Amino acid sequence: MNIKVAYSGRYYLQISGGERGEIDCGWHKNIILNAGINAMLNKNYPLSYIHVGSGSSTPNENQVQLDAKFAHTSRKSELTRGYVTAEDSDTGKAYGYNRFKVQFDKGAAKGNIAEIGVGSNTAGNPLWSRSLILDKKGLPTTITVLEDEFLTVVYEVRRYVEVDTSYVQLEYDDDGKNVVIKCGIVPSTSTSHTGWGSAGLYPRTNGFQPQEWYGSIFNAQKVENNVAYFTWTEDIDRRNQTFSSVTVASNQSGSLSDFLIPAGTKFTFDPPITKTNEFEWSITVAVAVERA
Repeated sequence: MNIKVAYSGRYYLQISGGERGEIDCGWHKNIILNAGINAMLNKNYPLSYIHVGSGSSTPNENQVQLDAKFAHTSRKSELTRGYVTAEDSDTGKAYGYNRFKVQFDKGAAKGNIAEIGVGSNTAGNPLWSRSLILDKKGLPTTITVLEDEFLTVVYEVRRYVEVDTSYVQLEYDDDGKNVVIKCGIVPSTSTSHTGWGSAGLYPRTNGFQPQEWYGSIFNAQKVENNVAYFTWTEDIDRRNQTFSSVTVASNQSGSLSDFLIPAGTKFTFDPPITKTNEFEWSITVAVAVERA
């Protein structure tokens, strides 16, 4: 079974504290990098450090770092999350978001900044995203931070809400009998932070558990080409059970890759699948991360 999850990101920059006063540099779209997606799917939380540099190459999805980084910080970091309806969205589509805010210490980002990125480590490799600084016309430019000034950066990552149910037909052999099942993927309607009310990003800390699906641990078993493969298994001798549907539980998760599938997402089976306790039954769900 296949699910697509669409992400986008953008930056906001502000210079303050010096004789020039407060300078609003506005919002800038970014490109989410393949290396960042892969790192995230392998349980590396992406919103930890903001990096700035002076490079000017055109961003592309295969890059892993800034061209010419000269500063990074996680100082005064703040994390927020929320949900925006389709009516209030600038794209006309509902989304959940996570925002990561930091402030470079006075003079720490001194220089001419032409590029910016966000990532999980101080080295800035791999980055989750990279962007050039753009002017109001959308053309590459630089911003100058002086020795007596602070630089505040807000990064927002969005996960766009899926509203349409999709179906796929599966076939399997049941003791010589060919069985055809219509499987449905019914999107969650939850706007809580474990549903669509965030971009699904959570730092891994002690006490968090992987997501559950009908009581069974639901973890990514493989990551390949921006796709995470999750497998749910009902073991031999575990139970006799007939499944017409299963729902992803709302257990809080420890990383984005555990929580790609919003809690409340339902998988339906028509006709229902029956398992007796002498058989093992498993379903693999491939979750593809796409750029919105």
